[in-house]
Amino acid sequence: MSKETFFSIISPVYNAESTIFRSITSVLNQNYNNFELIIINDASTDKTSKICKKFKNNKNIKFLNNRKNLGVSKSRNKAIKYATGKYIIFLDSDDYFLEKFLFDLNKLTINKSHKIIVANNIFIKKKISNKKLFIELFKKNKLSYFCWNYIVNRDYLMKKKIFFNDLKVFEDHLFVLKLLTSIKRCQFFRKKFIVRNETFGSLGRLTNYQSAFSYLKNLFEINKLRKKIKNKIMYNFLSKRFDEYKNYLKLYSLILNQKEKNLFAHNCVKMINPKKNYKFFLEKINIHQKENRTIFINMIDKTNTRNRKSVYLYSASRHSRILIKLLNIKFIKVIDQNINFIDKNLFGIKILSSKKFIKFQNKVLFVPRNINVKKKILLKIGFKKEDIKFYSFNLKTNLFDI
Repeated sequence: MSKETFFSIISPVYNAESTIFRSITSVLNQNYNNFELIIINDASTDKTSKICKKFKNNKNIKFLNNRKNLGVSKSRNKAIKYATGKYIIFLDSDDYFLEKFLFDLNKLTINKSHKIIVANNIFIKKKISNKKLFIELFKKNKLSYFCWNYIVNRDYLMKKKIFFNDLKVFEDHLFVLKLLTSIKRCQFFRKKFIVRNETFGSLGRLTNYQSAFSYLKNLFEINKLRKKIKNKIMYNFLSKRFDEYKNYLKLYSLILNQKEKNLFAHNCVKMINPKKNYKFFLEKINIHQKENRTIFINMIDKTNTRNRKSVYLYSASRHSRILIKLLNIKFIKVIDQNINFIDKNLFGIKILSSKKFIKFQNKVLFVPRNINVKKKILLKIGFKKEDIKFYSFNLKTNLFDI
């Protein structure tokens, strides 16, 4: 006789008063009832606690309250150990499930035992085996680094001792890499199941010392992990991720101030090369920052941007946030297509919609090369072809070789 699968849904919450009610109700409204929802309130200071109390009598919900703010990593680890379900599902407090998710997921797990179920949140029509699909996505680097894309067997997690590193941002990247490199095959959930709500103030969008340190820590851990890997495909996969992380680390090192550079250089000695003096890394970071500032100052001089009345920046992306911090230029406005960002402020700069025409003269628009946007779209909102300047950072500096 078949038996329903019991799921443990882990949701860390911190100051989520605007989204937590919808997130909780999306779980309770599932047409499947064999689950526990573990909500870890990470010492919220807004109305999150008050909203959660409305559900205190629901038998499917278990509340864990942190007396002080521990961060999302420690909160998730705490809940993993507390959970009693066969499978762990991660749900951010900004997001919500589609109604039939757990019912459809149960069909995959009933009377079966999978280590990992990959849920890319897309409908996969292609008739292909799980093994071939995994290898295909693995080689093309199309597997997500976010933990909410993975339903994981709890016993497997505990056996392998796979937990989250205590980081403020990008904490799930290494968690996912450890999962992926520990298996040879997996199951796929081939439907959409979640609605993501990317809020402007989410931790993943931070551009500060914590961002740089998180990538440094992950770079260090990935290097340790790949040394243990014997499988050539897995080793090559980790080596590619290692190179990616080096470039991200170079990006975030551009925004460090003098105090942060000193601290960061000391951490580089610990994690990258103990034989080097911290001044070695400090000098390299200073050179890296100077080279990139010079590139953009020259670019600005060539376009006479300093004499223009309006300097705009396209997208509130990582590259744009780093450019704002790197340069002393006052960008008049930032333009973005994400409706959740409109009228918000990015380092004191107002964000406008990319769908509205801008009625100003003498405009220059800086656009990151990694953003997928066509020039004709930019022309429609009021920019001339000669006023659109695409840019990229110089990441050739030999900063963090291990």
